[in-house]
Amino acid sequence: MKVAALSTLLCLLTIAQASNNYFRVPNTSVSYRVSREKTGENNSSIFLDDSSKKSTITIACFNYAPIFYITVPEKILTQQQARDSIIPDLYIRADSAKKVGRFEAAAVGDEATTDFNTIGGWENDQQIVSLMLSEKKSVTVQFKVVTGKYVRYTFPTAGLASTFKLLRNCK
Repeated sequence: MKVAALSTLLCLLTIAQASNNYFRVPNTSVSYRVSREKTGENNSSIFLDDSSKKSTITIACFNYAPIFYITVPEKILTQQQARDSIIPDLYIRADSAKKVGRFEAAAVGDEATTDFNTIGGWENDQQIVSLMLSEKKSVTVQFKVVTGKYVRYTFPTAGLASTFKLLRNCK
């Protein structure tokens, strides 16, 4: 009985601690999770919801650098496309500057665990994040999904740069 109670208590404390590390930036579409390894490595993440609340951009800190992922409701690729590394290019437009960046993507995870609604793993994640951080209003992300049509999502960027600084730029 004591073991079960202790397990339950530890589980509740873990949940409480995890929720204490997750924050929403008021009046923005930005939320973040604070996490550090015992070695001091920053494993925090920033989550940016699009204006329709259907898709999410994740900027995850890994190995002292940001990694960019996007998750959408549409199926982005099939298992065969993931196996063959047929991944759609990503286009990001910084709305105020009218700058467009084209980035070649890689599938997230291996073929057994690929989430077919998420893409990421670009070689130039830092450029993607820099483009997003420089934008004060919003960025528009576009790419082709399995059906062959292009999908486009707009992400308000208010609060993104200050949150990235708060997380020490992933350092």
